[in-house]
Amino acid sequence: IRRPPRSTLSSSSAASDVYKRQTEIGRGMGSLRGENELWLGLVLMSGHLDELTPVELAGVIQSIVTEVNRPDLWSGFIPSAVADEAFNDLSNICKVIDYNNEAEITKYSQDWRRRINFKALCVVFPKNENDISLILKYCFENNIKLIPQGGNTNLVASASPSREKNEVIISLEKINKIYEIDVINKCVELDAGVIVDDLNNQLNKKGFLFPLQMASTGSSQVGGVISTNAGGINVIHYGSVRSNLLALNVVLADGRIIKLGSKVIKDNTGYNLKDLFCGSEGTLGTVSYTHLTLPTKR
Repeated sequence: IRRPPRSTLSSSSAASDVYKRQTEIGRGMGSLRGENELWLGLVLMSGHLDELTPVELAGVIQSIVTEVNRPDLWSGFIPSAVADEAFNDLSNICKVIDYNNEAEITKYSQDWRRRINFKALCVVFPKNENDISLILKYCFENNIKLIPQGGNTNLVASASPSREKNEVIISLEKINKIYEIDVINKCVELDAGVIVDDLNNQLNKKGFLFPLQMASTGSSQVGGVISTNAGGINVIHYGSVRSNLLALNVVLADGRIIKLGSKVIKDNTGYNLKDLFCGSEGTLGTVSYTHLTLPTKR
């Protein structure tokens, strides 16, 4: 779609107001495909219909009709009774913060750039892999949406709710043990919630390093950098996280735990599924545990 010149758009306060309202509506719908809707509202209110051909306008209108008729857009919030039952059931598994705790729920719901302000239904804090499995199984059976969250340092709001009080955030910050630094095989065995800088502090004592370097390593977690296949400033020399990944434990949506790879560098047994989960950003499963290969510190 050919958009009106920015100079023309900025001169219309009415158009600006509509753009803001349309933006809020688009975000509220949780749609990443809302650009056509936003610009249609802007075009209609600022007198730029001549910028669209009839075919283009028909296409935009059709996309709006398709979007607003999605049944999940109008399902509303999770009913209070269902939410209360979920809080009680999940509290039997691990610590839970619900939406009534305004300050704490905002801390985990808001993205790093503070652009997304929807609040999660609750935040759960599993302490081990079994807790993750029980949480995912419960949410799967009760049709509750889940958002795996590490350090929440990404800049694209991928670990923040897309709707108000409709999703559960599963924070891995309490799953943060380093089990073994294997000097012989040059690898480390650890949980997904370990902070990258904390890992490197321990590796430095053994003469190794985890080569990922970026601005957020003081907050980002190992599971998060695996899920996003982070690269950092050393990516040319050491490769991305996938290049340093030996093995993974992943909890699937229905609570099943699968173990992929091993601490042996050359392991040709079965399919190499760990590389499929690396970079999948939590859409295929939640990383709970890993083995990483370690270069020697120079």
